[in-house]
Amino acid sequence: MSYIKLNRALRDNPIAGDPHYLAVWTWLLMLAAYKPHSVILNSIPVDLKAGDLATSVRILADRTGVKKDKIAAILVRLEKEGMIRRRISNKYTVITLVNWDKFQVEETQQRRKPDASQTGEKKVEEGKRKKVVLPPELDTPEFAEAWAEWEQYRREKKAKLTPTTVKRQLAMLTRLGSDFAIEAISQSIEAGWTGVFPPKQNGNRATGVTIDEALLEMDCARGDNNGSV
Repeated sequence: MSYIKLNRALRDNPIAGDPHYLAVWTWLLMLAAYKPHSVILNSIPVDLKAGDLATSVRILADRTGVKKDKIAAILVRLEKEGMIRRRISNKYTVITLVNWDKFQVEETQQRRKPDASQTGEKKVEEGKRKKVVLPPELDTPEFAEAWAEWEQYRREKKAKLTPTTVKRQLAMLTRLGSDFAIEAISQSIEAGWTGVFPPKQNGNRATGVTIDEALLEMDCARGDNNGSV
């Protein structure tokens, strides 16, 4: 554990207005054990639980820069406030930070849960996304890849794909056929559009229609050029 948390409720506590009190409290948090272990203090092994620290007035004075008599008074006040408990011997003092688990452990675990109310707007949006069911005519690996690229492009453009928009775009792309549908998506992305439109004409190829329709139109064009009906 490389950090500690200061609860905002501390702002309402009178001790927060005294820099000496705030310094001592912050150092107590930083020196407290975050998991059970043993330490040696004045050649004596001391077992600590999470939220405990073995220290002395002298050690705290050295750490905080606050005078020893002030440290002693601050510890008495913190104990009266119910913020710490002390076990004092002539060699050391074990200080237990009350509610350590509540403020340093439980809140962190709650924030690690994939709860939209705790993890922010990004998780909320991800949770709302549903996998789009492609029409059978477009259910190919190539089109699925193109559609995924289109969804990512729209997210980057901050142009939300609503269910109605998805339905209409897929209906139009289905009429184009898989190959032209992929081309239409590619065209829209390259042009920076947020809508999908039939591909533009390219040479003598009729586009914006299904492959069969394109071939039929080409045959008709050849027939007109030859003077046939």
